[in-house]
Amino acid sequence: MEKVLYTFVSVFVFWFSVTAPVLAQVFKTQEQALSETFSVADTVIRKTVFLDKTQRKKLEALSKSKFNSRIISYYRGCKDSTVLGTAFFDAQIVRTKKAILQVVVSPDGRVVKVEVLAFLEPQDYLPIERWFTLFEGRKLTTDLWPGKAVHAVSGATLSVQSFTGVVRRALALHQFIEKGVE
Repeated sequence: MEKVLYTFVSVFVFWFSVTAPVLAQVFKTQEQALSETFSVADTVIRKTVFLDKTQRKKLEALSKSKFNSRIISYYRGCKDSTVLGTAFFDAQIVRTKKAILQVVVSPDGRVVKVEVLAFLEPQDYLPIERWFTLFEGRKLTTDLWPGKAVHAVSGATLSVQSFTGVVRRALALHQFIEKGVE
């Protein structure tokens, strides 16, 4: 009996030590991401917007994606009083676990970059880094969807849908911050 228990524990410890790093990973902190994103900025300002229910509904209609909160924080990088870009962070449940992304939007409302800071699902569900470059230079348009302007990824369907929603929300928020909801 003792030998069976020892074997079970050994197998469990071995399995967990081999698979745990594959199941979840934090790639970068928010501070590291902001530091890299706004490396040439002389100021990075954190701002917060409080959406009322009507604004939230309009943003959800614009982005065609559900907002988890009506309190939105974002970061503006500036150099010599000129806005370099706006960074949005979004924690999204992909399948059953969180992914945290940074979406950087240029002053003219185009995606500068999309970066995964943490992905707690198995790494098999994470699209390759090159896939995220498909968003670069894109604005919020009706074709910014998987299967249209965004390539679908076999085996990562839920991730692709989630990440596209994150980008669409960031672009809608940027539009709201700059012009109000239209």
